[in-house]
Amino acid sequence: MKRTRLHGILFLSIVSLAGCATTGERSKSAAKKPQEIVVPAGTQSPALGLAFDVSYDPATNHIIPGYHILTVGITNSSIRVVQLNPLEDRWGLVDRRGSKRSALLNLRHKDPDVWTTLPPRLKQLIEYPLYIGLGETHAIDLLFPNNIVLDDFREVHFFSANLNAIIRIYARESTE
Repeated sequence: MKRTRLHGILFLSIVSLAGCATTGERSKSAAKKPQEIVVPAGTQSPALGLAFDVSYDPATNHIIPGYHILTVGITNSSIRVVQLNPLEDRWGLVDRRGSKRSALLNLRHKDPDVWTTLPPRLKQLIEYPLYIGLGETHAIDLLFPNNIVLDDFREVHFFSANLNAIIRIYARESTE
């Protein structure tokens, strides 16, 4: 009798643990799929409480040797601090032909030879921020190799690890 009861308890424990393990796997895979949010440049996403704008100025092409700069402005109008993650966030763009191009966020690690030649103030300006406080606006400089044409890009895409979201920022039509 005691043996049967012990086997029953052991069986129920194993079934419970197996159920928890599969439920955990399902919730993990469901949590892994990022939310996709589309925002036209120069507007705010009500879902995030963030406004985005994107600017490319060809006059900045020679500031950092070997790189073009695309600047993304983010304004936080939400009631929370927005955390950024320089190790896991991913930025890029879709060029005029529809090709995806990845941006460089950390010149210090990806191209230390160029990083050491930059003036201290420029290093400070292009450093990726760790957060955007309430009511703050930050300019994030995305670096692309010189061989990538930034004129007439279609969109900028941003995977935010902390928000678990892909934010697609569509470029506005040029008025020139």
